[in-house]
Amino acid sequence: MAVRNELKLKAKVDDLFAVKEKVKGFAKFQGKKEVADFFFRSGKKELSELRLRKLQRDKIVTLKVLSHKNEVQENTEYEFKVDNADEFVSFLEYLGFKLFCMLRKKSEVYTSNGITVELANIEGVGNFLEIKTNRTEERKKVMELAAKLGVGKKAVDSRYYSLIKEG
Repeated sequence: MAVRNELKLKAKVDDLFAVKEKVKGFAKFQGKKEVADFFFRSGKKELSELRLRKLQRDKIVTLKVLSHKNEVQENTEYEFKVDNADEFVSFLEYLGFKLFCMLRKKSEVYTSNGITVELANIEGVGNFLEIKTNRTEERKKVMELAAKLGVGKKAVDSRYYSLIKEG
């Protein structure tokens, strides 16, 4: 099981093309990705929530433990792969977890100096910019990059599923 820290800033963007043009000026294109995320809750705060992410080839389970939240989320992530998503969902249900949200995300991924920039479309929610790194000491760089891309503090969102529940 992989355990890592993550800093992540997410912001809704009105003009994804304009942001993309800025990103292309300093970051290297890594590829496109499409995911389906399934979020499960147990009702027990200490277990928080689990995400089952279905990619083209892999199925990855992630437990994100939020340790700091303001304009930049700081999470500790516990992550592992599963071979059979349906069997894992049955296991979660047996443990008392319930599916509470599903979302689909299509994105383009770029990198620059150890920071990942993702331009994403969340089905039914809109377009977003994600800036993330696994180095917690780079909070200032994440904020500087967000400012460079025109992301104001009001544009920052916490979790996509909270927007789906509102909509």
